[in-house]
Amino acid sequence: MSRFCAAGPLLGCLLLGSLPVLACDTGIDVEDLWIRQSAVPGVSAAGFFRLRNGCAHAITLVSVTSPRFARVEIHQSIMQGGNWTMHRRRSLTVQAGETVVFQTGNLHLMLMDPEGPVEVGQHIPVLFHFEDGREVAATAEVRKR
Repeated sequence: MSRFCAAGPLLGCLLLGSLPVLACDTGIDVEDLWIRQSAVPGVSAAGFFRLRNGCAHAITLVSVTSPRFARVEIHQSIMQGGNWTMHRRRSLTVQAGETVVFQTGNLHLMLMDPEGPVEVGQHIPVLFHFEDGREVAATAEVRKR
């Protein structure tokens, strides 16, 4: 009899085999994070980056925050009926080993209600929050439109 389960080692192995893998191989990386300077000061800005999942399991990005903005939302631009529309995404799941690119005309961050001017060359802290409780800190460079 297995010490793991009185029903025997086979059941113990089956139970263990069904558990999700929670360890990351190389981690979660936010690469080339930048914010496009808004054409109108004090208005929302867009953020772009690459999100690389080096984990052995899917990860889910549930929110993004920055002390320099009142709100940060994940948005996706979609072509509908010949017009571009933006939709807010409540979360984004990235599969194991996958890289998702946040770029113009697709996924991007909307950074709203800046606290103070957002000028080219500034470096702004951004924090990415994941469903499993992990957080990834990154710094965004403000660039010209």
